[in-house]
Amino acid sequence: MDDAFLVRQVVAGNRAAFRLLVLRYERPLFRFLGFLGLDAGAAEDIAQEAFLRAFRALASFDPKRAKFSSWLFTIAKRLAVNEHRRAAHRVETPLLEAHEVSHSAPDQSEGLLRAEQRDRLERALAELPEPLRSTF
Repeated sequence: MDDAFLVRQVVAGNRAAFRLLVLRYERPLFRFLGFLGLDAGAAEDIAQEAFLRAFRALASFDPKRAKFSSWLFTIAKRLAVNEHRRAAHRVETPLLEAHEVSHSAPDQSEGLLRAEQRDRLERALAELPEPLRSTF
């Protein structure tokens, strides 16, 4: 069964046909999202959202303009770009080291040195692309 046939079946009311499309494209879509730099959890969320949006808009899909796979992957790519933008705007607060939480007062010059090092490290990390930055 080709994609166009399955799409026609879904539009005609056969929801089970969409399950076949999901089974056909879920692995390639996860792989594609991984290539875009998303971790497994984010890739899964975006893939689910892409399939959901595709299902909801299937009646407007025009097989003369694009293949179903191209249409689906375009939806996923746009969602991934939006996720990267959202992630870039998230404020991440660094975890305090155990000695910073302690009640004893550290040497003031040592504390200033550590704060300066932490600031330099955070600036350097902020300059990395999101896929690399999320690793740290």
